Amino acid sequence: MNPKRENEDISEQELIGLVVHAYNNHLAAITGFNEIALLHSNQEKTEELLELSLKSAKQASYLGQSLLASVSRLQLELEAISIAEIVNKLIKLYPSVHFDVSCKDSDEIISQTEWLMDCITEMVEFLNRLAIVQERKSEIKIALKLNSTKQQMEMLVGSDVSSLEILHQTNLFNLYYSSKKMFGTAGVGLAKVKGFFNQTKASVEWSNGEGFVVVLPTKQ
Repeated sequence: MNPKRENEDISEQELIGLVVHAYNNHLAAITGFNEIALLHSNQEKTEELLELSLKSAKQASYLGQSLLASVSRLQLELEAISIAEIVNKLIKLYPSVHFDVSCKDSDEIISQTEWLMDCITEMVEFLNRLAIVQERKSEIKIALKLNSTKQQMEMLVGSDVSSLEILHQTNLFNLYYSSKKMFGTAGVGLAKVKGFFNQTKASVEWSNGEGFVVVLPTKQ
């Protein structure tokens, strides 16, 4: 009998996560060297090339972080975020979005502000792209309410253009599916959104005809 391999108990997601962590560390080292070189450069052309390299590295790092989120290995420090803070940030990002908030401004959820905003943006942009593909005008709406136990906050990110065929509904949160298969664009797609909410003890599902239904833990 062959001896047991050390990685037999490691899941595919764990292996992907370890590889992407190494990828991000490598990018961080490259970026650091570029920044040091930029500080000591006195040549305009060299500075221009270094700036382009830094921009490329930052884009690649964001992709790496998105991949880590999709396999639920993103390193997060959770925090209490007030509903007022969430709504104010979203109004600045999307002034035309219709908001329906049936909870107190002081009510708080447990999440991570930057990534929460990023994931809401992904959902809003998905709905916008969906309307463009279907050649329809759509009004985005975001609704927030406490559930009956007040231990969870329910958030709907939806629009009147939110119907998908069964194949899309089934694969929507798979890696690359919503970005490449549906719209032919770059990015990991809604897998990042699913992975992030899984890590924060929240959940996100697609409700056909409505949009994204997110359930977030509240501060007790």
